[in-house]
Amino acid sequence: MKKYLLRIAWLALILPCLFFMPLRACAEPVTLPIRIAYPLLQSLMLADLFTEPGPSLVLSDPGDNCRQIRLSDPRLALDNSRIRLEMAVNLTGGKSIGDRCLFPVQWEGYTRVYAKPRLDRTNWRLRLDWQDAQLLTPEKQPAMVMDKLWQFFEGRVFDQLNALSLDLAPPVKELKPLLLSMTPEAAQSRIRQLLGSLKPDDVSSSPQGLTIRLSGEMAIPDKAPRQTPPEALSPEELASFTKTWETWDAFLVTTMLAVAGDPLSPQERQILLDVLLETRYRFVDAFSRKTRGQDLVRQQFLRAWKQMAPILRAHFNQSDPAADPWAYLAYFTASDALAALDQLGPALNIDISRDGLIRLARMLASNNHLMLKYTPAVNPVLRELLGLGPPIEPPGPIRDKDASDFHQKPGAGFSPARSLISWLSGIFPPKPCRAATPGDLPNLREMRKWLVSRNNLDTHRSRVKAVLQTAVQKNLQKGKIPGKYQGLFEDLVYATAWQESCFRQFIVKNQKITFLRSYNNTSVGLMQIHERVWRGIYSLQHLRWNVGYNAEAGVEILGHYLTRYVLPKKDTIKALDRDGLAACLYAMYNGGPSQVRKFPERQKSGNLYISDTHFKEKLQWVKNGEWDRLKICLFGG
Repeated sequence: MKKYLLRIAWLALILPCLFFMPLRACAEPVTLPIRIAYPLLQSLMLADLFTEPGPSLVLSDPGDNCRQIRLSDPRLALDNSRIRLEMAVNLTGGKSIGDRCLFPVQWEGYTRVYAKPRLDRTNWRLRLDWQDAQLLTPEKQPAMVMDKLWQFFEGRVFDQLNALSLDLAPPVKELKPLLLSMTPEAAQSRIRQLLGSLKPDDVSSSPQGLTIRLSGEMAIPDKAPRQTPPEALSPEELASFTKTWETWDAFLVTTMLAVAGDPLSPQERQILLDVLLETRYRFVDAFSRKTRGQDLVRQQFLRAWKQMAPILRAHFNQSDPAADPWAYLAYFTASDALAALDQLGPALNIDISRDGLIRLARMLASNNHLMLKYTPAVNPVLRELLGLGPPIEPPGPIRDKDASDFHQKPGAGFSPARSLISWLSGIFPPKPCRAATPGDLPNLREMRKWLVSRNNLDTHRSRVKAVLQTAVQKNLQKGKIPGKYQGLFEDLVYATAWQESCFRQFIVKNQKITFLRSYNNTSVGLMQIHERVWRGIYSLQHLRWNVGYNAEAGVEILGHYLTRYVLPKKDTIKALDRDGLAACLYAMYNGGPSQVRKFPERQKSGNLYISDTHFKEKLQWVKNGEWDRLKICLFGG
């Protein structure tokens, strides 16, 4: 009988799974975190408690207005498993007689109070139980003076602090529309199940901040969909994929700019530069293969979040004290939730959509109308944030269209009228296709000087070398490249321009002068600057239409790779000779920072790319002064 009852009970447990959830497993426990770094917790406290000018918390004796305490500049940290709150203190004492204060005294110093975090699970509130106060001198030593006056206010200070609680429900509420916007319709019931079952579980503290664990349940499929090799995208799919990635790239820049103006360390700036360049180069690779890989945007979002989250939490709004800390808490909670759900595997099929990215960005900016525009304009704030310095000053005017010249057809006979028109066009360029500001068109005659032919090869080569040399000297004047590498750097620049463009900025195409584009229409000009990789860092139009600007940008990129990626890596320097270092820098110029690791591996194994071999050939020609070989690149012999 007992065995029979046990079987009945067991069947009662599994039948709901069999009949009501035939396509998925029974609900399993899922944990989502809410992480509140101490800078964010400080801001939440300031917003709710320190409401007087300063900001500060002011308490007065209702029976004697001569006695007052002002608390300001709260600082939170972990101290022996307890949260320590340090505040600046200004104590005022005296005896009130009418409108006057007799025997007034004033004291300034600090106080430290300690707390344990506590969760109120019923109403989703985080509380801090404050206790054990300590009064300190301005030098932060134990203070004995003013002890009685402090004791008068101590209980009231604790009452104010203990009355503070933080509502965790709003940031969790923001999760529902975000997660649903990133989940296929077939899996949305699971997300609703999770969000409906979430409840606060426990809270823990660490040197970085507090972590509140939310527990819930969700049906997770037994097996993830089988991954298949990425298929080539149709033109329509490629356009859609590109549009989503552009939104992601705009989101990434917007996120980084949230800490612009903060006192970031060189290491933090380097992390942000690494994230931006690695993200863009990975897209370039996927775009060139016309495949999206396995959820490229999702993977890039999660990788970038893992690297940037510590920086964002530590500096989230120091440059903008007016920013809404609750919006930041919602943003952090949502990003952490996406990372946690991804750990469950691809079975949920979470996708980082354009709509989801826009929702996240609006949380961060507290702006319900933000639209994450992908614009080519130079962003000086972004350059400064990444440690790239001020923008390059454009040395001349720009054009506003891709081709704006006519060219005499090859083999056409002499025509006085055509010659007159050609001469006048050098003085009075034709009007652009659309409205342009005064002075935005380069001189047409000047543009023609940069066209190379067999007849002007020597003159053209000397002119381009002079431009490159000027760009190199400008870069060396910054004092960042050590003297023993300056000769290598100049040879590197010449060989890169030779390899990338055969020393050309402009070509004639369909009887019109236009800037040189790469075979896949991604890079432009003398140094073949990739327009997507360096978006916001350099002026797109000046890269296209000004050979001096293009040269200076390419030289600056090579300089950053040398000083910020290669020279700090002593193992790389030891593993490569002089030519190998130059080739490594060229590989980075084409493939991004990851090549600082990949190129030495190729060099050691002997499996160099064709581009590596061709660059080394150009480098040797530059070192030997074999400039006549440029005609091979230009004319095939």
